[in-house]
Amino acid sequence: MTNEEIHIQYNKIVSSDTFLKSARYTQFLKYLVEQSLAGIDLKEHTIGVDLFKDSYSIKKNDGIVRVYMYNLRKKLDNYYSDIGKEDPILFELKKGSYNLKFQTSGETNRNNNQNTAKKLFTSKKTIVLGLIMVFLAILSFYIFNPKEQYCWNHFLANKKHNLCILANQIMLRKKGSDKGNILTKESINSLEDFIYHKNQNPNDSLELLDYSFYTKAIPYSIHKLTQFFVLNEGVFNIVPESDLSYEDTKSSNLIYIGQSKTMNVSKDLFLRNSNIFSIEKNRFVVTEKNKKTKYNTVFNNGIITAEYAMVSFFSLDSNNKAIYFVSNHDMGTMATIQMFTNDTQLKDFYSRLPSSNSSFNALFKVTGAERTSLTCELVKLETLKSE
Repeated sequence: MTNEEIHIQYNKIVSSDTFLKSARYTQFLKYLVEQSLAGIDLKEHTIGVDLFKDSYSIKKNDGIVRVYMYNLRKKLDNYYSDIGKEDPILFELKKGSYNLKFQTSGETNRNNNQNTAKKLFTSKKTIVLGLIMVFLAILSFYIFNPKEQYCWNHFLANKKHNLCILANQIMLRKKGSDKGNILTKESINSLEDFIYHKNQNPNDSLELLDYSFYTKAIPYSIHKLTQFFVLNEGVFNIVPESDLSYEDTKSSNLIYIGQSKTMNVSKDLFLRNSNIFSIEKNRFVVTEKNKKTKYNTVFNNGIITAEYAMVSFFSLDSNNKAIYFVSNHDMGTMATIQMFTNDTQLKDFYSRLPSSNSSFNALFKVTGAERTSLTCELVKLETLKSE
């Protein structure tokens, strides 16, 4: 491919909706294109000095270059997953590298075809063995009646990709402050949030740390969920909410665990199909006949004695399923996870629904003595259209 062809491809990319309103990333991509064509092997500090000049210092270790590279990779992925599918030249930024590579779609197709051919190649004996295994699988399906797991059926089906989203809060620090002087900011819980904040507040000395905060409900819930999935021969992967992308939500079944106030991408999915439920100031609200009922956490001498938690089960646009366990305190999340991984309690809950395929939003009141012996009382149930 010629330099002219690469520049034509660059102009097409930056004219797309993905880049049109992102002048910084348009400039960033142009810089990487020119450096690649010049054969320059880029390093993080080189990019920092060239693009950010006096505002960048190796000693600061503020991670701004890594942030930009991460977001540029996501923008290129979004572009090539949509309008750039048929482009003759692909711009590739491999993870861990700062150098932009160019590849023709023909090379990509040849590599894909070679991999596909290897996978498809098989002997006659293997084909016969495969047919026998299929027959045995079908036979066992009819001989052994599978256990009904209601909302989990779709997650436990063979070859289903399940992604468990963990509510987290990324940590920040004022530059130059002590290492132990960390803080959080509700409006900043992703790389995108941090970049936006820095653009709006260029004189702010905040820096992004490379670790997150989780409440104790997260390890407890993961433990219960792992036990349940192992028992039912299911698997799932995990991702922090701060790292979740829109692409992740299109390719997997989703399980959300934790708080609502730290949601980013998940906020666009949670309760989007509800006609009565909403969240205001981190509390659940039911609106019926123009009347609002607000459900607040109950405190007694500074100790939480009761709180409200939502379990929402619904279909995604990609024909996958999502189930959300949401509460702004440990107690609610732990109790609802415990309930929905207990066969008896799950069966009892589904006796209130029209069918085992029903989608729903269920609000529970959770109580427990000092967060032990947790109990869930169904307060409000909204049945959604089965899909």
